[in-house]
Amino acid sequence: MANISIIVAAFNERGNLEDLIPSFQKFNIPEKAEIIVVDSGSDDTPDFFVDKPFINYIHSKKRLFPGEARNLGIKNASGDVFSFLDADTIVLEGWFEELLESIKQHDVIAGAAPSLPGQKKRLPRVSIMIDGEDITWPTCNIVYKKKVLDTAGVFQEGMPSGADVELNYRCVKKGYKIHYNPKMKVYHKHRSTWKGFIKQSYRDGYVRAQLEVLIPESKGKHQFGKLTGQNIIRLGFGALGYARKRWLSRSILDT
Repeated sequence: MANISIIVAAFNERGNLEDLIPSFQKFNIPEKAEIIVVDSGSDDTPDFFVDKPFINYIHSKKRLFPGEARNLGIKNASGDVFSFLDADTIVLEGWFEELLESIKQHDVIAGAAPSLPGQKKRLPRVSIMIDGEDITWPTCNIVYKKKVLDTAGVFQEGMPSGADVELNYRCVKKGYKIHYNPKMKVYHKHRSTWKGFIKQSYRDGYVRAQLEVLIPESKGKHQFGKLTGQNIIRLGFGALGYARKRWLSRSILDT
């Protein structure tokens, strides 16, 4: 059986981790896989892990972007398969078993991440198709074999989000296919307030500017979907974020 390392990046996420970690325990996953949580927040998350020796908890005093946190998790992982989850996910029954089945035949596997029951349906992802592959599968639920990252490299640092898209691009260019397994499912909480939605939209545009410089081939390939009222708002605030990063920043990557 493959040696699995599950890596979770967190920043002031104690409330969400209080839901995620018990979902690992519910399905006895700590007995089957290495679980690494990389936290760079300033809240009381460290207190939550004091009595959880089955978690490899790494606390960074330096604020880390998600890609940097995941790379730190990779450096401390012992597995030959890396599974990435966001801190605001909840593992569902069968997730780990589906992961094990999928890695028998595939090198990169994206799982399903529907909204938490009771939350309003979110807008679809803005897809980017490269060489017939959607490179926007997010790290809220994705798996890479170690050999893939040894070949394609790890996450791009200096991005507030979107490092998963940039990594997926490099994987595709190295000839890897991204297999989607809808049965490898976790719940994914999303921002349920207008403030959170606007902040996310702005950041998406900001990151799109970074991606167009890092991946020139992605320019003009964003599939925004139907122009509903909510989508127009998303595009509007995204345009503000894009303009700030593309034309008002000195460097394409953040430090």
